[in-house]
Amino acid sequence: MTHAAGSRTLTVDSLYRLPAALSLRRDARGDATCDERIVSTITLTDGVPRVDISTTVYNVAEDHRLRVHFPSGVRADVSKADQHFGVVERPLALPEWDPETWMEQPLGTYPQKAFVSVDDDEFGLTIANRGLPEYEVLDTPAGAEIAVTLMRCVGWLSRSDISTRRGGAGPQLRTPGAQMRGRHTFEYSIIPHSGDWESAGAHVEAVQFLRPMRARWNRHGLGHIDDSASLVRVSSEAFQVSAIKRAEDGDGVIVRVYNTTAHEAETLVDIPQLEGGVAMVNLNEEHIADVPRVQGGVAVVARPNEIVTLRFLR
Repeated sequence: MTHAAGSRTLTVDSLYRLPAALSLRRDARGDATCDERIVSTITLTDGVPRVDISTTVYNVAEDHRLRVHFPSGVRADVSKADQHFGVVERPLALPEWDPETWMEQPLGTYPQKAFVSVDDDEFGLTIANRGLPEYEVLDTPAGAEIAVTLMRCVGWLSRSDISTRRGGAGPQLRTPGAQMRGRHTFEYSIIPHSGDWESAGAHVEAVQFLRPMRARWNRHGLGHIDDSASLVRVSSEAFQVSAIKRAEDGDGVIVRVYNTTAHEAETLVDIPQLEGGVAMVNLNEEHIADVPRVQGGVAVVARPNEIVTLRFLR
């Protein structure tokens, strides 16, 4: 274990004996084995309610999926995963497969963006990630268990002998590069909390993990800045900012926010440095209506997952 100012770090370096590849019949793992080295660095930072983990895999095995599992200890019927412009709830229970009429067997793996979360209203567990889009939540006797895919190693684009579907899903082309041999590093974070992700603000921690602060030295200008500052102010944690950009026609600054919650929410949005008028526009930045600016910014009311785009003028 190492200590730095405000943080503590533990590194775990392990070797795991794994099957080297599928058998020649492709219906089971082969008898040959290999040693897979996995190094995980676990970091605790003072004042940050997360456990950040960086895992490096020195992959020599083929035809396998490597996942990291997180027992939550809570009973849950649904998973809650960050998606484009909102959070989607999905049942843990899978529909019964009808092999006569369904092309593909139902699977419990789903896409995510910044995080996946489970809770029982009293306690919850959220797992954030950087660039790990696949998850599954397993319903175990001990409670909901989150599994996040680190690697999915395959040697073919598609095959006709896949056990979970009738027929292939594309051309049968070899993809040796998709076996992902070599060194790969994955980053994810554990966020335990009370209540659900929304009431605990776990989504804010997840986004802060996904997009950490970066310091930059500026050669020009001297002076002091406040302890906290923001280019765009958004008063409610129910909303996320998805875009801050110069307007396409050069007139003003575009700010786009969306309501992440499953209920109507309201917030104030402001760019204090711009003192001109504010208009609501569509995604093409075409004018919809002028909106009044009150103390604290522009009042925005949005339906669940609704996107709101504002143009701020000088």
